Amino acid sequence: MSNGSSTRQTKIVSVMSSAPFVAGFNEARKGIPFDPQRYEGVYLPASKGRNAPRVCAAWRYERGRRFAIIYPGTLKTGHNVNPEAVEAYANEINARAIR
Repeated sequence: MSNGSSTRQTKIVSVMSSAPFVAGFNEARKGIPFDPQRYEGVYLPASKGRNAPRVCAAWRYERGRRFAIIYPGTLKTGHNVNPEAVEAYANEINARAIR
């Protein structure tokens, strides 16, 4: 795995393990309707450096819901993100099924 690929893998795991992504994934799996207000105006702290852009929690929530519809497996194994889910999510991003 090249350095760029490893960095991207880490970023994907970070996205997939975030509370908004997990909430969106779990709610979609339970058939709970989309709640556009749930994370409206909520931003997660930047991961690196003071000048890094903040992360929109609503974006991660929506992506978690989308992934739950596409991916038939489990999101987590214990406390960790399922490696098969990470691979599937990366494939969906590459295929532009999730943007």
